[in-house]
Amino acid sequence: MRRTRSGSRLAKMLHWALMLWRDLYNWTRGHAGLDGRSPAQALGLAEAVWSVRRYVAYPMHVSDPQREAWADARNRALESALDVHEREQALPTS
Repeated sequence: MRRTRSGSRLAKMLHWALMLWRDLYNWTRGHAGLDGRSPAQALGLAEAVWSVRRYVAYPMHVSDPQREAWADARNRALESALDVHEREQALPTS
């Protein structure tokens, strides 16, 4: 195979890279032409410029039920084992 100056040899990988760049540009960067706001803020989709951490933690390209399922799984993973143990203990009955 001959090497080229192409950024990606696989169309799917190029597509994902462009989606990532587009989203980071529109959600995590303030723009001087928008008075320091992000394009997402200018459209009323966000209240503030997002951090990269918030962008990664928030699944954007999924349906609402899938987003809720992922949020539940993330919260369970972040919950401490002690909290789970205390919640699972049976309450005394009289």
